[in-house]
Amino acid sequence: MKKISFVVLGAIIFFCSIAIAEEGMTKSLAIEFEDTLTDTSGHSPVLAKNIKFVEGKSGKGVMLDAETVLAYETKGILTSKVGVIDFWFKPNWDGMEKKTRFLMVDDENHFQIMKTEYGSICFRIFTDDWKNGLLLNIPVNNWKPGQWHHIIVDWDVEGETVLQIDQQVAKGWVKLGGSTVTLGKTIFFGPSRNASADSVANGTIDQLLMFVKKEKK
Repeated sequence: MKKISFVVLGAIIFFCSIAIAEEGMTKSLAIEFEDTLTDTSGHSPVLAKNIKFVEGKSGKGVMLDAETVLAYETKGILTSKVGVIDFWFKPNWDGMEKKTRFLMVDDENHFQIMKTEYGSICFRIFTDDWKNGLLLNIPVNNWKPGQWHHIIVDWDVEGETVLQIDQQVAKGWVKLGGSTVTLGKTIFFGPSRNASADSVANGTIDQLLMFVKKEKK
């Protein structure tokens, strides 16, 4: 069974205070959003428009509203086979609302973290032919505006994938069929530049971490 353990030693040293107990894992992106979109390893966004730094979980975060466009190149920070995304999100909406909202999506729509119109946060990953994939859901009907939530996705297209939100966990296995999973060249936060204004995340993101894992041979 996979285990991801988090030891918080204080907000000021957040990025030095997370211990990931999983062999072969390397941090690929770490953004504090303290008036910068460049991560601790020098990764900068390929698209950044109308960025608003606001009060975050610790220090500052970035508001993902209808005017914001924020995207990073997937090369070097994400793979289609295995990885981890860990972040905090504060919605400006009620979990019972009947709207779809994208928190993260690649430009091929194969990789999605989103809020559904049915009141759940889901992780979806699709094969290139759109015939197979994985959908994991966790209900968020009790979410209220202005409350912070911790979201973690740990995916493995050849093994178990885990979605964790606060203390709730959902697990599943990707169905590949005869296809593969290929990510787009960029990943957008909240959502892509081509999405409708009605599907924006409309909330604040903070303490974003990504990890790549050694792929199975």
